[in-house]
Amino acid sequence: MPDTRKQAFDFAADATKQLIAVATGVVTATAVFSKDLNTVARYLALASWIVLTISVLFGLFALLNMTGNLHNAVVKSVAPTLSQGIQFFSKLQFGSFLIGIILVIFFGFFAVGVKSSPDNKLITINCVVPNPPAPVIIQVPIASNPSTSTARKGSSKKASGK
Repeated sequence: MPDTRKQAFDFAADATKQLIAVATGVVTATAVFSKDLNTVARYLALASWIVLTISVLFGLFALLNMTGNLHNAVVKSVAPTLSQGIQFFSKLQFGSFLIGIILVIFFGFFAVGVKSSPDNKLITINCVVPNPPAPVIIQVPIASNPSTSTARKGSSKKASGK
């Protein structure tokens, strides 16, 4: 196979694979951010997912067509070409990819305008707290000094005598 035909197949296959990868990535990213959407944004997201999935399928059909074309060229010993089938599925893939991306852009505009309602739900918090240790009581012994103990007794008697 001449180098230019090999390069044409390589470029076509690489472009098809890139569109498949980008389409699946966009579907994944928009699915992550599609929480709390209004009705219009939900329908736009769903429509973009469907169209981008169709784009992925057309890309797979194009790759399968390329594989079959290369196989037939080897079996029949003829030069492979990018046949009408490959071009047909490639055009469908690219067209549906563009439509899907436009729908994602509209989805983005509507999703930005969505105001999320405040969460006024009651929250239950369960905390597991271990039992606190028992309090430790420390008794300090009072020094028994006879002179201070009698002075205290005498002063308390005077206070009670008044």
